[in-house]
Amino acid sequence: MFQLQRVTFSINGTRLLDPVDLCLEPGRVYALVGHNGSGKSTLLKLLARQTMPTSGQLHFDGTALPDWSARDFARRVAYLPQHPPAAGHLTARELVGFGRYPWQGLLGRTTVEDRRQVQHAMAMTQTSEFADRRVETLSGGERQRVWFAMLLAQESDFLLLDEPLSALDIAHQVDVLRRIRQLSHELGLSVVIVLHDINMASRYADELIAMHSGRLLVRGTPEALMDSATLRSIYGVSMQVIVPPGQSRPIAVVD
Repeated sequence: MFQLQRVTFSINGTRLLDPVDLCLEPGRVYALVGHNGSGKSTLLKLLARQTMPTSGQLHFDGTALPDWSARDFARRVAYLPQHPPAAGHLTARELVGFGRYPWQGLLGRTTVEDRRQVQHAMAMTQTSEFADRRVETLSGGERQRVWFAMLLAQESDFLLLDEPLSALDIAHQVDVLRRIRQLSHELGLSVVIVLHDINMASRYADELIAMHSGRLLVRGTPEALMDSATLRSIYGVSMQVIVPPGQSRPIAVVD
């Protein structure tokens, strides 16, 4: 659905993203991995139309990104930045309701269908119990689930998530990624998620896309990419790769 041909991005004469050729297919969870400053968030912002490429061609579903109207694009692609805007004064239900904006008419009136989609999204993310609580009173993990519910209420085909685990403890990280993977496969959603933890990426993503110094270094399944030589080329450190007993996905341990 996303097709990138020789896409670059520069700012003030400094190139942050070297020419990228990439195709992202529907119904898969992609993890963008790599060191800090490797270009992961830059690439995600280009996909989300937060910034425009300096050169190259970037299409979604066969149409160049600039040719999409904001409303039509939002109906197909949902984006959650690394630092979402403050929403403490809103209840969880009100925040999830913002996901319905692309589907509302000129007057912005909430319809029966809007309320149904909000209720359904909160049920899928098990956030219904927080519906009347202010977002500021929720824990970090609970807030992330509410933001995720907002994206689901948007009814988009593609979800773009920039480091959604950065403020979460390990238990909440596992919970969020498990829900993302489950709902992706159940609903046929495509997900591109920026992750720092290579083991979390290996466990929950269908495919890894590794960035290094502003270029796409390598991509493939966790089974194909999780080897010592490839991980050294991505992170610059020596790692051993093992498959824990009872698990099918490999994990990496720093030597």
